Amino acid sequence: MKRCCTAPTLLTTTMLLTLTLPGSGHAGGGSGPRTYTNPLDVSGPQEVVSCPDPSILGSRIPGDTHWYAYCTSDPHSDAENNGIGNYPIHPITMLRSADLTHWELIGDALPDKLKWASDQAFLWAPEIVAWPDGTYHLYYAVSQTLSGGSAIGVAVSASPTGPWVDSGRPVVEPQGELAVLDPAVVAGSSGRHSLYFGSFRSGIAVRELSPDGLRSDPKTQIRVAAPSGPTGFGGPEVVRHGNYYYLFGASSPCCAGPMTGNGVFVGRSTSPTGPFLDRTGRDLNATWAGGTPVVLNNGGRWVGPGMGSVFSDAAGRDWLLYHAIDQREPYFEQQTQISKRHLMLDPVDWVGGWPTVRNGHGPSDGPQPAPVVRPGDLETQASAPLRPDRPGAAISARSDEFSGTRLGPQWRWVRPPAPAGFSVAGGAFSLTSTPGDLMDGTAPALLETAPTGDYVVETRLNFPLPEGAAPDGVEAGLVVYWDDHNFVRLTVGALGTVRVAAFYKATTAGTDRGFPSISYGLAGSASPTTWLRIVKRTVKGEGQYTAYVSTDSRNWERGGTWTLDPGGKARVGLVALSGAGYPAHFAYLRVSQLSP
Repeated sequence: MKRCCTAPTLLTTTMLLTLTLPGSGHAGGGSGPRTYTNPLDVSGPQEVVSCPDPSILGSRIPGDTHWYAYCTSDPHSDAENNGIGNYPIHPITMLRSADLTHWELIGDALPDKLKWASDQAFLWAPEIVAWPDGTYHLYYAVSQTLSGGSAIGVAVSASPTGPWVDSGRPVVEPQGELAVLDPAVVAGSSGRHSLYFGSFRSGIAVRELSPDGLRSDPKTQIRVAAPSGPTGFGGPEVVRHGNYYYLFGASSPCCAGPMTGNGVFVGRSTSPTGPFLDRTGRDLNATWAGGTPVVLNNGGRWVGPGMGSVFSDAAGRDWLLYHAIDQREPYFEQQTQISKRHLMLDPVDWVGGWPTVRNGHGPSDGPQPAPVVRPGDLETQASAPLRPDRPGAAISARSDEFSGTRLGPQWRWVRPPAPAGFSVAGGAFSLTSTPGDLMDGTAPALLETAPTGDYVVETRLNFPLPEGAAPDGVEAGLVVYWDDHNFVRLTVGALGTVRVAAFYKATTAGTDRGFPSISYGLAGSASPTTWLRIVKRTVKGEGQYTAYVSTDSRNWERGGTWTLDPGGKARVGLVALSGAGYPAHFAYLRVSQLSP
């Protein structure tokens, strides 16, 4: 989806477009299925290693069987380094492919400065649309206009490679502090087109486009996703599938290098103007915001999977062209501000009417069957479902039902709160939130020794934050803790005016090279009473921690996975922090082995 980088401050997005791709002669014959490996190859005349927020389109020009992709403004590769870590920013990179897995650079779509954009403006989040009149419309976000504020623009061409002629004014005008970013366009059943936009703490809005696609009607504007919720950060994209419109959105910071927790969530509606509900029936525009996970960190090489384009191959299978960051080489050379967001490709499986990348497995790393580019080629098969993690045998010595009036003997405090700040009564442990954080060495944490091997730690949390009143960031939940600078925690809390479940990671690894020390990803929908689980498993000698969230104790959404191995002995426990005076009630803390 669309997120932000600094130096220069690149606030990016990703676009989504459903289309049926034309056939290509550049297929693998009939000898067997073609394969590819992420990241996708983008060759000369200049190598391109970063293609954030890709938007894709198959040419409609007779005889042209190529596909075209458009990337948010970014550097292309380390080769552009001026020697001191400064890079040129390419105003919407254009790529071309004959087989969807090998791409070549065409050039910049909008190399000339826009007359209505400020000198400091960047162009983000391209959305390519084949208009009914035979032209191509390239929508994009302008970070700053001459009149102030961000806006959506559009350029038109008779060819997917340009030249592009800008309309000369915004399609969606600046709206004060509202983030008018990240455009997405979908055609409704009536043939009228709707334009979605939004980002950061502005939520996502939709309004109707004019018949020529060059203007929009402010009177039709409706907010469809809450600010800072699982889909409210930005990168809105809408895909029609079956009887529904699916609104995708990207959550959490996009560009924190190896600590990027960005992911993609979705809701659906029978109308392009919503309401969009997630799999549990929760509205994406609610205070306790909904959002069903589509692709998140999976504990592998790739982090921060961001939204892109959904398309159908020649066999009718859906795919996602998107971006992600390689943990091993997360930044451009000689700086730690601009993350390399590589061009990625993976299949989308529809499970029970809901999209998921590789049936829940997330970003691939290794050879994969490629899309079918012409009828008759061997088809790829649906991904096998990801087996959910389940609790095994209970570890009673490390579990506490809080049935008495005192904490069990296994518990120890890090920075105990005042006696009035916690209690055990009525079958619950209650902890009143305090200012500060673990990272600054001020927040309390109730901890016990973690078991050896693979395990599950779970609690039921009642944390009924009032609407609009809770301070931004106040949270409560589970923690796996080594020290104040190395931990993972899964919490329910306030993110702006929205209530969410978030999964944090703090580490000292890489901080000597300027890497971030803490980041987070959203884990799914929360409610005033939420069940939380952290699953720990060792994979290839590395500790992996996966979040699970439920609002009814029966149906669990799998969140992202963080890897963390700081050394030493871990502890597990409970926290309530980052804002004073909000009581969190924990019904139990249960520790169990991980079911084989």
